[in-house]
Amino acid sequence: MTVQILTQPLSNPAALARRTMVDGQVRTYDVTNLDVIDRLLSVPREAFLPPALEARAYSDAALALPGQPPRRLLAPMVLARLLQAAAISPEDRVLDLAGGLGYGAALIAGLAREVVMVEADAGRVSAANAAFAQLGLANARAVPGEVANGAAAAAPFNLVILNGAFERLPAALLAQIAPGGRLVGVRAQSDVVGEAVRLDVAQGTVGERPLFSCHADMIEGFAKPTGFAF
Repeated sequence: MTVQILTQPLSNPAALARRTMVDGQVRTYDVTNLDVIDRLLSVPREAFLPPALEARAYSDAALALPGQPPRRLLAPMVLARLLQAAAISPEDRVLDLAGGLGYGAALIAGLAREVVMVEADAGRVSAANAAFAQLGLANARAVPGEVANGAAAAAPFNLVILNGAFERLPAALLAQIAPGGRLVGVRAQSDVVGEAVRLDVAQGTVGERPLFSCHADMIEGFAKPTGFAF
């Protein structure tokens, strides 16, 4: 894949903020993939936040988004490292779950053939689609629905990205992953500790590989039911 050169002058405050985020948060967190870094430098994170949060767009703070159910953005360094581990190719069809206002999907749109984002809140879906249109991301779309159900009508997908933590993965969601596909997300180990993982699907089996320690909020529908035994 050809790496695009950042075209905005670094005198632009937003471009400077993106560069600071990449140099201070992302590169120092073992993110070396140039395609991922290029997307982080190119996509305006503030375009996927409400006006009240735009000033904090490039901080590493957990930013709570409007709408229900509750949703917070993954920290830039966590999202970047998940995208790196996903090894997205230009032919991939990607399912982006619990994508908030669409920032992660916008990053993916420049790496994959197509990205479908699922969010439960209709307002978030509308805002994400408006931002995709404004940035000319014709291969990205957001659809409403229960996140744990995925997007069966658009399946199969080569990659599923969970923008948060899980304790279990619904069988109906795993069935939407094409043979040879993968899933990345954060497996919850406690209320405050988690581990990013990559799952690879092949010949009816699912192999799991640990990636790095981090924390993310639990995604609705991905917690163990009461009395669940693993």
